[in-house]
Amino acid sequence: MTFPYDDDYYEGNESNNERFEQVLKRALANPSRRGILKGGLGLAALMAVPASSWATESLALPSAGAASQTLGFSATAKSLADQVMVPEGYVVKVLHATGDPIDQTVPAYSNVGAETDDWSHRIGDHHDGMEIFYIDAKGVYSTTATNRAVLVVNHESSADAHFFNAKGQTSNGMTGKKFTQFGDWDLGQRPGVEVLKEINQHGFSIVELALDDKGSVTGYKVGAPLNRRITPMTVAQVHGPAAHLADIQLFMQTRYDPTGVRT
Repeated sequence: MTFPYDDDYYEGNESNNERFEQVLKRALANPSRRGILKGGLGLAALMAVPASSWATESLALPSAGAASQTLGFSATAKSLADQVMVPEGYVVKVLHATGDPIDQTVPAYSNVGAETDDWSHRIGDHHDGMEIFYIDAKGVYSTTATNRAVLVVNHESSADAHFFNAKGQTSNGMTGKKFTQFGDWDLGQRPGVEVLKEINQHGFSIVELALDDKGSVTGYKVGAPLNRRITPMTVAQVHGPAAHLADIQLFMQTRYDPTGVRT
């Protein structure tokens, strides 16, 4: 294998340690280790390598449709389709997506920027970390699996907020703008509804899941009592150990609450 160590090559290793590619090349040259790398541990390590590190490499992967002796399922074919590709016999289903309502106060997501609400009753954008919590018949958290559960998802970014408006973002009366979350706003005056959308698409969504008799997820329940959004606009009480609470609240003082009791 050859690797282009030139100025245009993405270099993530700024230490004096060997690059992962060098370690992998040496391991593959050792017959006693080659078999280990074909197993799950090797696959997990390879999956952690940034895509840019693979850009010029030719890796010996199973051809599409060929069953892998290690993985136990057929490889997926290469595809340019804008969708998740899975092996034969597997199914992908979207549970909820950006803009989907959590209750009946807002209409279904238009996907053309027609929404005029502030996004506080919709699923946020850029799904990130998530956790499932089982609950009992009284709606109390359960440490064991039950036939009720809520899904909590962190919404991470406003990088695609221009899609939330029919003509892109607006600044100083000009539409068609495309601001990212990295501070490239032109500092012009902006419509309040656009700003609220961009604020409230961050945070957390909490929805109750619909489960079948076997405990498999079939969807989520729009309007369930436990559904809610937590956004940057959500009021939170500032708590902490009694011995340190005053210092914690001192640190949290803002114009919103000079006492630091709420944020």
